[in-house]
Amino acid sequence: MNDSDDEFEQALKFSDGKNYLDALRLYSDLIEKYPTDPKGYRKRSHLYAKMELWEEAAQDIGHALSFGPKEPCDFFTRGRMYLRMNKAKQAYEDLTKTIELGNCYDDHYYTEMAHFFRAECLLRLGRLSEALADCEHVREDMKTFIYPSVRSKADIVREARYRLPPDR
Repeated sequence: MNDSDDEFEQALKFSDGKNYLDALRLYSDLIEKYPTDPKGYRKRSHLYAKMELWEEAAQDIGHALSFGPKEPCDFFTRGRMYLRMNKAKQAYEDLTKTIELGNCYDDHYYTEMAHFFRAECLLRLGRLSEALADCEHVREDMKTFIYPSVRSKADIVREARYRLPPDR
């Protein structure tokens, strides 16, 4: 373990102990010391999310993406943050990138959940048929918390079908 690992570990202990200001100070110091290492931005983003500072959290994920390899988890995380901030268009873009990268890397860990959250984005954007199409990639019993409540695949499908204009 090197010095930066020790410092990251200390910041994590602060965060876990809900000593957010000391954790924030330490993560910020680490970012200043290692400005092109995406790890510091990811960790501070996670802390900002714990503090419900969504704009700052999403911004730090953007910095991590600019310095590191493009990881599906970063786009997935930021997409969920955007959805939490009611920025459905930006959330849709990041969740689409999550799916694309998962397909590119043949790493589908985030794919199903990305389709689920993207269906919610599409619903909010009024793109109802596309929301239904995304639900086709999601298992029937899928449900999770999407601010402000727990949502299921059935909820999204039901709402999209209800809002679709009747066939003529």
